[in-house]
Amino acid sequence: MTTLKETWWQYGAAVISPSCWLLSSPSTSASRPPGRGGNTSLARLHSVGPTRDRGRPVRAATNAANRQPHARCRGDARCRCARAVLVAAVPRLWSVLARGHGLGVRLGLVCRTAGIWGPIMFCGAAVLAARRQPGYSHRSHHISGLAARGERSATVMVPGFLVLGLSSAVMPVTSVTVRRLARMAGFATIVAGLVPASAPRCPQPFVDPEATASDVGHGVASLATFALWTAMPIVAFRQCQPGWFRSLSGALSLWTVTGFVSAGATRTDESAHSGLAQRAFLGGVFAWYGATTIADLAQG
Repeated sequence: MTTLKETWWQYGAAVISPSCWLLSSPSTSASRPPGRGGNTSLARLHSVGPTRDRGRPVRAATNAANRQPHARCRGDARCRCARAVLVAAVPRLWSVLARGHGLGVRLGLVCRTAGIWGPIMFCGAAVLAARRQPGYSHRSHHISGLAARGERSATVMVPGFLVLGLSSAVMPVTSVTVRRLARMAGFATIVAGLVPASAPRCPQPFVDPEATASDVGHGVASLATFALWTAMPIVAFRQCQPGWFRSLSGALSLWTVTGFVSAGATRTDESAHSGLAQRAFLGGVFAWYGATTIADLAQG
């Protein structure tokens, strides 16, 4: 058997240069001295004579000597298989990392379509979570109530917040300023999901006496997210080149501003249509997300 030091040297050579490792053979241990891990089975075989113990020939030493070459052959076969896998995998991995083929292309496509799958998964989570909360109304209740602490619906809605925040963070946007706003909105959305409201009715911070610190954190994160969502179409309209995307951003700017004001007014008055106003605002935001993704895909 080879020593530990020699084994580490062989594996180190394999990592540095697999092609050079193929040229070397670990089965050359027969040329080593018997005391340094060489092939000592023949020496032991010749040293064991046809002795007898209690009238029976002793074959244990001969059988052990014959089994050693077979174990070494199996070890060599495993080494050759490992080398073949390494030599086949390393160039492929290098091409993926260096040229962006395979996995890199798929990840790039996922990021470029984030403005579509993020809002879709968020809306799907809201629909499924509402079925897990008895008495919930999409017309009068906010979406944040589905992620309230201790509710069964939170197990579905909190991941919806996280997915929407992640999609906003990785969504490609042409304008640098809008891209920064999208990243900030994604971070605020994730915070709003991780710091949920204390009750499904979402107590208002500094107004409702039952509001807790969690309601304060959720309210601040939600307000920041809504403000950033309102600003993104406006900035895109001012910075983008003339075209269909710029015109659509201008129209959606009016939509989001109106929706933001309406959502705030219904929230303050505790209106029975506060959930409907919030969803109307989100409809304009998600439409702009989809338009941004289509514009990016159209550019190639």
